[in-house]
Amino acid sequence: MKCIIIEDERPAQKLLKNYIERYPKLKLIAMYTSALDVDMGMIASCDLLFLDIKLPQISGLSFLQTLPVKPEVIITTAFANYALEAFELEMTDYLLKPFNFERFFKAVSKAENQFQLKNKQKEGKTERTFFFIYADKTFSRIDRDDILFIKSDDDYITIHTSHKKWLLNDTLKRWTHKLPNNIFVKVHQSYLINKSKIDTVKGNQVLIGAHTIPISRSHKKSFLDQLSDYL
Repeated sequence: MKCIIIEDERPAQKLLKNYIERYPKLKLIAMYTSALDVDMGMIASCDLLFLDIKLPQISGLSFLQTLPVKPEVIITTAFANYALEAFELEMTDYLLKPFNFERFFKAVSKAENQFQLKNKQKEGKTERTFFFIYADKTFSRIDRDDILFIKSDDDYITIHTSHKKWLLNDTLKRWTHKLPNNIFVKVHQSYLINKSKIDTVKGNQVLIGAHTIPISRSHKKSFLDQLSDYL
């Protein structure tokens, strides 16, 4: 399971890193001291989040409420009085500092079981491979595998396929959740691309056919991390 730590205290960071290294099925992919510094692309690709509550500028629980899709979440805090609010946000577990490895192991095992159960439920569903869109007063079918990329422009998006493009009154956020994140990835606030259609990645640009797409600084690391799965 890929995991992320959001924790502003160095001793707590060090302890969590040590415990994660001792749990064979965990892989730490990022660590942040503030929720405002978090790369949302990394959150989308992680399976388990270790989250402190008392953080600079924005609390851990407030940050969670901004996430449209949550990974498994284990709260790590010195304050017991937030437990009810945390579980109302569907936390996996609530670790009170200081906690030992045995308690950590129990929480992660619970998260792992829930993660595996959700994956089995997803596998049991028929995956959508096409969509109908409404454009130019007509319903048209788009095959998912024909999509090259989607570009956002204010309240509109343009879906580029291998043979045509459509302008829709829709949001990139909605299509980001609609399309599978193991195939489609954001490389920029305004671009969602199909990884299987990439021809070249050079510097801060992706080439898909005749299209040149920018890679933003905030999305570059998570994008390259996802590409590394294909190396």
